[in-house]
Amino acid sequence: MKQFFLIIKSILSRPMNIIFMQIFGYHKPYRVALFRVANLIFKRFRPHFHSCLYETALEAKELDLKNISILEFGVAGGNGLMSIEKYCNQIEKKINIQFKIFGFDLGDKQGLPMTNAAEDLKYFWSSGDFKMNLEKLKKNLKKSELILGDINKTLNDFILNYIGPPIGAIFFDLDFYTSTKKSFEIFNLPEEYRMPRIRCYFDDIQAPTNNYNGVIKAINEFNSNNSDKKIAKFGGNSLDYKYGPWYEEFYEMHDFSHKNYNKKVLNTIVITEI
Repeated sequence: MKQFFLIIKSILSRPMNIIFMQIFGYHKPYRVALFRVANLIFKRFRPHFHSCLYETALEAKELDLKNISILEFGVAGGNGLMSIEKYCNQIEKKINIQFKIFGFDLGDKQGLPMTNAAEDLKYFWSSGDFKMNLEKLKKNLKKSELILGDINKTLNDFILNYIGPPIGAIFFDLDFYTSTKKSFEIFNLPEEYRMPRIRCYFDDIQAPTNNYNGVIKAINEFNSNNSDKKIAKFGGNSLDYKYGPWYEEFYEMHDFSHKNYNKKVLNTIVITEI
């Protein structure tokens, strides 16, 4: 709600002729804006999370998996992680798939860390943003495992010691280029701990991110540095209905050398040929 009112305040602070142009010149259907605003007001209204988890579960079934893992990098207040738990519980009742959930964050009352990298958008983010109230969060979480501390250490330990279901989807909300780039090391897990395609949601693909800073820079560098693994956008056409107004934030990590990459997953594909 606070973020919603900040947006309204920002809009109303502009000259009336600018307000008129920006509102009536909005380039998308207004239902798109309404859905995005609903997400700001109701913090656990995340239908795009639900869709992502559901599509991941369908593909996991096609791959004969009974259990999969879901990760979130950047837990903060925990609304995202609680949404993931809620939707996983709903999906488990409909599909014979069990979820294991992990949440990575710096820790209680820490927020964003200090950074000296210009690519981390220091003019936009501030150290201490998005603090966690660990005691409150633990009371609300039911099945997630929190992994707290500097990602430069915790992720290394996680990768080294991980024995669990294959990872099917990852929600990235680390804000910084440097920490997002580090988080991509999760794709170095042995292939038995990864689905051949991992759905990736990037919360911070928004202004002022571009090809040379923030999350997009991290994605571009990952793709340049890896020949068999690519973080790619879905091809765009009129059938891109799954993620609604959050379509732009969804990517998929393809591991072309994965032993199961070429296994058919027909339930997750829209057949358009007659």
